[in-house]
Amino acid sequence: MSYFKLDLFINELKSLLNNNSYIGLIFDNRDDITKETKKIINSLVGRRINKDISVKVMTAPEKWDTYLTLSNNIIEEIHDYGVVELDESNKKYTKSLKNKRKY
Repeated sequence: MSYFKLDLFINELKSLLNNNSYIGLIFDNRDDITKETKKIINSLVGRRINKDISVKVMTAPEKWDTYLTLSNNIIEEIHDYGVVELDESNKKYTKSLKNKRKY
């Protein structure tokens, strides 16, 4: 089996392009992706390598059902990622979660 080390590839690509900026990866979750794939993306986010790789995910909040990495660490908004809200969906989803906790 072959392995692909994305961070090494990105560093080599940046060097070849004489680029000191980051490379952006954009994932569109319009069509469902597997939970394992989400964990792979979360692992990239959790590595905090923004100087080399910037990860963006376009999704509805209720469609991103895991915040675990491949090694089962949790990524956290305050440390690892930010949310850009283009509509009210994140506020509505957060409110619905809070309402579910009130028994």
